[in-house]
Amino acid sequence: MWDAIREFLGAVVSFFYGLVPNLGVAIILLTVAVGVVLFPLTLKQTRSMRAMQVLQPELKRLQKEYAGDKPGLQQATLALYKQRGVNPAAGCLPLLLQMPVWFALFQVLQSFSASPMSLGDECAGQRPVVAPGGSFACSYSGFVVAEEAGHQNRVTANIADSGGRAATRTDTATVMVGQAGGEVTATIRPAAGVVGPGGGRVGFTVEVVNPSAQAVTLEGMTDSVFGDLLAVDNDLAGANTCPAQERRILPGGALACGFEGFVPGGPTTHQNILSASLRDEAGGSINRTDTAEVGLGDVAPGVAVVVRPAAGAVPPEGRVVRFQVEVVNGTGETVTVTAVGDDRFGNLTSPGSSPTRFLKMVEGGRLYNDIQAWLEAGRRPADPAWRAFAGMNLSNTPRDAFGLGVVAFLPYLATLLLVMGTAYYQQRQTMPKAKDGQATPQMPGQAVLKFFPILFGFISYTLPAGLGVYFAASAVFRIGQQSLIIRLSDRQAGAKAMESPGDGETGSEAATPKALEPRTPKAAARPARAQAVQPRGGSGRSPQASQQRGKKRRRR
Repeated sequence: MWDAIREFLGAVVSFFYGLVPNLGVAIILLTVAVGVVLFPLTLKQTRSMRAMQVLQPELKRLQKEYAGDKPGLQQATLALYKQRGVNPAAGCLPLLLQMPVWFALFQVLQSFSASPMSLGDECAGQRPVVAPGGSFACSYSGFVVAEEAGHQNRVTANIADSGGRAATRTDTATVMVGQAGGEVTATIRPAAGVVGPGGGRVGFTVEVVNPSAQAVTLEGMTDSVFGDLLAVDNDLAGANTCPAQERRILPGGALACGFEGFVPGGPTTHQNILSASLRDEAGGSINRTDTAEVGLGDVAPGVAVVVRPAAGAVPPEGRVVRFQVEVVNGTGETVTVTAVGDDRFGNLTSPGSSPTRFLKMVEGGRLYNDIQAWLEAGRRPADPAWRAFAGMNLSNTPRDAFGLGVVAFLPYLATLLLVMGTAYYQQRQTMPKAKDGQATPQMPGQAVLKFFPILFGFISYTLPAGLGVYFAASAVFRIGQQSLIIRLSDRQAGAKAMESPGDGETGSEAATPKALEPRTPKAAARPARAQAVQPRGGSGRSPQASQQRGKKRRRR
């Protein structure tokens, strides 16, 4: 359900982006759309707050009359609300209904702001339970930047056993640059992710895959810890099946073998690096490496993780490479994969790990295509045009932008001031106004609300600037809505007063809408309140209240 809300919100933002290709404008249009949908509730909220203003003198009088009689005060207050048709909770409805929009928009913008991102992330949102002897696999893509020593990305999987104990498993994928046989890959996978404090024998599986259109020949394969894996007399690699394998790997074929080796226990993670040397039919040299890691611990030791790239090398300009992650459970108990992360491509199991995650409903739309092109181009430049607005990167928080310099921070500061200023004005707009020289009636909690704009500004300081744009635009739109509602209500009340003037009503009293302030004589109101608090078998008045009424009679 929550995913559906976020994806729908992403679709709405994408729709508006298609009309005006600017993410900030799309967010503002989203704000207007939300405001229009919530207008009936805003109307109810504004009328309710104005009605509460009208009732403040009555409520204060009740507080004095029922001093020391809390149950009586509560019953009399509820009776007054019922009589005047006022719902004190109505003012909170628009705010509560907008909160899911805020949270969903926050996650969408957060996915846009991630520095390393994945494409087509099939791991996102998954928390699989892996049965004994089973496995879990998912894949994702990322732009691999060509590096002289080869690109490396480290994948970490967090797991929990059936007893709830947590552990981690890691593996590293290496992608070379500018070599022949670019699609050929080599991987090594341990059968156990950890060993006990005294160490133990661990089985390793080696696989060389050739998805290219020409055959390749394996010329050498060594392990940094267990030596030459193609040598028959290698004592370090026990139960080694690699020397017996056919060295020539046909197009679309693979070479798979295994061996065992002793992994010592220790405080640091054990690593062994596989190096494979191959040659294609044109005589081109191919070098591939991969790393296996075995840690120390006792939580589900038979669980291992491996990450396998779909290409072993990329051209000098880099390109998008697909990676497959596999978690294998070789134990006799069930384990849960709680998270999978890549040090280059972010949190793979987070629903917000890919910026295209929330745009699936409009795949092929303008925003989707702009983000896709940016990712496939290697995320250059760092601040793409599709998420820029008014000199800001809408994915950056003002807190992060503060370190970019004074000039760069100015638009973020202006947005923060706008958020606080509109929140303050919107609050004042609904506060009670003084009438006929009387003191301004104080709403309940009004003193605390004075700090709300400052708190709102501080919260916006830590959130993506796009959310600040939403807050400011939402406040401006609601200020306009409330002004229109108040003006129309006053005009309607004035017209009714001119058509049928009340008994000696002044102009200010006539201007109050009849629906908000019914004219009820005091003599009729008092018995109603007395009846509301009258329990069976007695007057129900407290001694303090009776004394106060006696004093009032004597003063008269």
